[in-house]
Amino acid sequence: MFLQYLKKEETNRKTYHAFQELQLSIFEYIEDFYNSKRPHGTLGMLTPNEKVNFFWNKAYV
Repeated sequence: MFLQYLKKEETNRKTYHAFQELQLSIFEYIEDFYNSKRPHGTLGMLTPNEKVNFFWNKAYV
């Protein structure tokens, strides 16, 4: 599922002139959007970052 969204929302919308541009684009998609802003149904509509924070906060309470 992740690769489907990566292609649909990021890589298929741009033209890359070097492999490094593609690498940076994928890194930014994962770090800036996918992990911090995109809620996931399998995570209770939390983002991956929110789920990790929830886990660690609950583990130490």
